Amino acid sequence: TGPTDDEPAISLRDIDDFHLVRAARLSGARFVVSNNTRDFPPLDANGKRTFEEAEFITYAGFLDELGVTETQLLTEAGLTN
Repeated sequence: TGPTDDEPAISLRDIDDFHLVRAARLSGARFVVSNNTRDFPPLDANGKRTFEEAEFITYAGFLDELGVTETQLLTEAGLTN
């Protein structure tokens, strides 16, 4: 469902994705990681998709933000053989 009257307005291509925006807001998330960012907020002047404090970012972009490769992340998490 979309925003209630007491929630800030946001322009989304798919309003059915609003639950992710709501979860990010309520949890104080810094990032929402999804490979489907085209349905989220439009790019801002800095070339990022942001709403309030959350940045909507792809998995690859998130790894770049962390400064790690996928292999490093999986190794650190103990998810490699």
